[in-house]
Amino acid sequence: GANLNILGVNASAAEVAAARRRDEHLSDAVVLGDAAELPRPSESVDAVVAVDSAYHFLPRRAFMAEAGRVLVDGGGFAAGDVVVADGKMGGMLLRMRRRVVCMVVGIPYTNCYTAEVYKAHLESAGFEDVVMVDHTENVLGGFAVWAGKHPHWAVRIAGTAIAMARDAAALRFVIVGARRRSRG
Repeated sequence: GANLNILGVNASAAEVAAARRRDEHLSDAVVLGDAAELPRPSESVDAVVAVDSAYHFLPRRAFMAEAGRVLVDGGGFAAGDVVVADGKMGGMLLRMRRRVVCMVVGIPYTNCYTAEVYKAHLESAGFEDVVMVDHTENVLGGFAVWAGKHPHWAVRIAGTAIAMARDAAALRFVIVGARRRSRG
């Protein structure tokens, strides 16, 4: 098997402590930190993975740049992430719709942009071969069903909001892959 050196970075001290309590092997592997300031030297990491989290990073674009910094040439970037759908409405109406959807589902507005803008941010951070695969129905649909049956009212409300955003074609859940472009 591969010799993996895995690092988890979380901005929540409570979540870091919970991960460490769950598995004592994680005591050095999970650290308190900021995804826009990864505690690794430049060009020292083979892969950066963010699963259902990068849309919370403020701003997500800074995380992309930081991933580009720590990755070796040819290193991989993978994410399960949320983008807003391309809209047929123009101007102010589209911006208002995006702002409301992002506010309701808890995504900072600075991270509410389309797949096209997401790809451009990755490319400007030094990535190439960017691929996005839409898994909205598999992820958001499944979450909405689960949340709709949850005993806590707040989870049910979040599930309803996400289902409404999905049904209005406002949010898309994408699996993203990219490779760090050679610096040389």
